[in-house]
Amino acid sequence: MVLSALSRGLASVETDLLRGSMAAVGLGYEEIKNLCPPDIDVAYHNSVGSTTISGPEESMKSFIAHLTVSNIYFRN
Repeated sequence: MVLSALSRGLASVETDLLRGSMAAVGLGYEEIKNLCPPDIDVAYHNSVGSTTISGPEESMKSFIAHLTVSNIYFRN
């Protein structure tokens, strides 16, 4: 287990990965799925009125700003 965790950690540090981000949104899956840009996905269906979205950090910042301007509730 320790070697597995170490290997995963080293791979994360040594690989050029896109930084990701997540946010809880006060909309259900059916409401948010068509609003999300192509590089942002619904990660979790929390409840009828809540989902968690995930995607590249910069795209998420832009999309969250759009949702905020549109008065759509979210939590980081």
